[in-house]
Parts: sequence; C-alpha cells; structure tokens
Amino acid sequence: MSLELLELVEAGRELSREDRYELAHQMLVSVDEAVDDPGAVEESWKAELRQRIRDIENDPSQLVDGRETIRQAREFIAQRRETTVLVTMVCGGFPYTVNGRHDW
Repeated sequence: MSLELLELVEAGRELSREDRYELAHQMLVSVDEAVDDPGAVEESWKAELRQRIRDIENDPSQLVDGRETIRQAREFIAQRRETTVLVTMVCGGFPYTVNGRHDW
C-alpha cells in the first residue's frame, strides 16, 4: 500500500460511520464504472484462471474437492462439540478455557 493510500485510509477513519459507508459506496461505484471494456474483463479473468492453473500445477500440496472439504469441516465441528460437552460436564458447566480460547 502506498503512503498516499495509507494517509487516505487514516483520514477516512476519522469520518463518521455514515460518511465512511458513503465513501466506501462511492469507491465501489467508481471501480465498477472504470470497467468499460467487457473484453478487458474477460481477458483479466482468463489471465487469473491461467495463473490459478499454474499455481495448482506447481504446488506440491494435495488438492481436496469441495465435498471432501465439507465432510472434513463437519467432522471437525462434531469433534469440537463432543470436546465442549465433555469439558463442560467435567467443569460443572462453568466457562472454561481451551488453548487460550474462552468458550462461553
């Protein structure tokens, strides 16, 4: 982020909440207006897709499909719920801390 942009961000933080919303809206509108050439948008997306493909091909980490990701997330949540119930029972229902995180 450039120094000029940092200064603008800091100045924006001094605005009222309503003015910050309006400023954000106006900035988004100006970005949308700047895209007059649909061909440029399509070419940008193609470049983005090519880069993502290169990243996937060059990254040795294992890809996991969406369904498997959801299954793993659900399993993780279920395990956390079991741990929460167990610890709450052991602690007599009082709030407790696990790994520095307060769960209450």
